[in-house]
Amino acid sequence: MLRIDSPDSRHEDGTSWRLRDGADARTALNADPDAMMMDSRSKCPWVAPLPQDVARVPGMLSDEEKRYLYWVARHAFEGWGAIVDLGPWVGCSSAALAAGLRDRGAETKVHSFDRFEWNRGYMECHLAANLPEGADFMPIFLRQTAPVKAWIEPQKMDLMRGSWTGGPIEILFVDAAKSWELNNAILQAFGPHLVPGKSRVIQQDFRHFPTVWFPLVFDSRPDVWRQVEAVESGWTVTFMPQRPLYGEGGLAPEYRAADFTFEDVCRIFRRRVDDEVGAEARVHFLTGWLCASLLHGDKAIEALLRQEIEGLRSRTRAAEHLPEAERCTGFELMNVGKLQAAEDVGRRLMQQDPGSAAFAALAGIAAIRLGHHAVASECFERVTALDPGDVNAGLHLAEVHVEQGHRESAMQRITAALRSLSKDDYKDLLSLAFGVYERWCWKFGTWPLAELKALSARFDSVPDYHVLMAISLAMTGNRPLAWEALRRALTIDPVHARAREIETRYGAER
Repeated sequence: MLRIDSPDSRHEDGTSWRLRDGADARTALNADPDAMMMDSRSKCPWVAPLPQDVARVPGMLSDEEKRYLYWVARHAFEGWGAIVDLGPWVGCSSAALAAGLRDRGAETKVHSFDRFEWNRGYMECHLAANLPEGADFMPIFLRQTAPVKAWIEPQKMDLMRGSWTGGPIEILFVDAAKSWELNNAILQAFGPHLVPGKSRVIQQDFRHFPTVWFPLVFDSRPDVWRQVEAVESGWTVTFMPQRPLYGEGGLAPEYRAADFTFEDVCRIFRRRVDDEVGAEARVHFLTGWLCASLLHGDKAIEALLRQEIEGLRSRTRAAEHLPEAERCTGFELMNVGKLQAAEDVGRRLMQQDPGSAAFAALAGIAAIRLGHHAVASECFERVTALDPGDVNAGLHLAEVHVEQGHRESAMQRITAALRSLSKDDYKDLLSLAFGVYERWCWKFGTWPLAELKALSARFDSVPDYHVLMAISLAMTGNRPLAWEALRRALTIDPVHARAREIETRYGAER
């Protein structure tokens, strides 16, 4: 287990952990949080309005977060080290930092690192750029940041394999650590270049409910990290390292969820919640803690956390995000194999909000994986009734109909989905479409090859299409053309999992 520094966190005999004034996990949750409430907005130095050329840049930051970045670059930056922006997307954070440099008359540049590859499923809903999956969006970044381009140096980088050779880092803005693995990679690549007692590490996702690794990694080592600033509206929290990150007494080489017990999680989150002065921040962390409780399966603590969040609801709108947080946790439960718990979360959310297609979809997907076909059918019938154009839901309903033996209805839904899709749709949706098509073939026999070949004009660059073609050709006994189609899939994507599986399993029969 990792070293976790937390004064007064254990009784003298070391047998149990304390939360607030020696209370145990459950009684501590019931304490009244009102005494800690205060309005800190007037004490923030980043109150000045944003320059218009920064305010207009699209992004996912709050207005206060953009004002904070502008203030950091214009007033807090001393000029002895680099400014690094990890994950700027289309330029919102880079523009705020660069404008601060411009308006103070500095010649320093913001080093902006991103893969600059479009993810339709995540990005298109925030900016309707109508780009194909995986497209290079650096031209959008350059266009949006044009007024301050002299103060920005963008570079494509996969941060899982990132490196830094630009000397000491004075300001490190991180909006890219979206997983335990990415957080580890970023700390390892950029952390050695931070200067103790001087560098700022600005974690944009620190309060975001899915990114539980931030409180666990940072708050478990108060000897390494000192919080120096935090916005009131948004998720951003800034830290300053107090010692070199690596070497004797430094951070572990990497962090994983398994390194923290649920008792660690409760203790660290309780301390973090108690240290926050605003209701919004408290609810953000309580939501993350509740999601961790759902994953752990501690219903007693879950119930008490709901009670604490409810007590803060009148003071903040942050509690409105709780159902979405639970939905996301439902998918995490599926990822770790807790399918029944995921279905239960989805069905409870459906009862709370019968008009939400997203909650019904969660319950439906879990039900499919559990083999609860009647429940899954009910869920996806509701989704398609709420949103008839939801291709994803239509495909899942087709998947259920295949399992139930409803040949024609499954075929109709698959056909309708494929007619509405193109090669530019995001990969997961295309994989689902051709995966359901494949299951139909195994259940009912191959689809007419003429119809499958007619899809070539739209899907010739999609490896899943050629995998399906290979399977269908093999079913008709045409092995040579089947292998040709499989090789085409592997040419497009050499690591395509299904294509490699077929090649490995049946290669000896060639």
